[in-house]
Amino acid sequence: MIKNLRILNQIFTDGRIKEKILTKSIRYNVTLSGLENRNILQEKNRGLIVGIFPNKNDQFDKLISSGVQSVYCGFDPTASSLHIGNLIAIIMLIHCQRRGHNPIALIGSATALIGDPSGKTYDRMILDSSDIVNNSNRIQNNILKIFQNHEEYIWKRNNQTPLPKLK
Repeated sequence: MIKNLRILNQIFTDGRIKEKILTKSIRYNVTLSGLENRNILQEKNRGLIVGIFPNKNDQFDKLISSGVQSVYCGFDPTASSLHIGNLIAIIMLIHCQRRGHNPIALIGSATALIGDPSGKTYDRMILDSSDIVNNSNRIQNNILKIFQNHEEYIWKRNNQTPLPKLK
């Protein structure tokens, strides 16, 4: 079976924001079942899943086991690359994808253009739109490489392939 990772990347053209949707196919070998979704529920209990929309946190266990859900994570393009904290979010997207859900990586170019809406006591320096576009494209490539490596190095091995000799 093939499932898609969708990366939503807002692109600036002529002073306007347009969304570019990049789709990358990746294989998964599991089916939706209560057992398979247990790992996602454990990650929620560890605090790795923070926001649920609509806010039905009390019904998350039933919702994630009831069928295919869309799961998204936002990435901030105010830097030119991802940081180690982003890896945890990407791993969660991969966990959800392996269990048959639809992962969406959202690169928040519009948020980067207007500043940080999180209510912090200081404002983040506003970047030039060309820097935001460049950062967004680089982050998009980083995310794709991680998913491609996941596909290449995780799924293409089988137990009949001999392991290299240990020294």
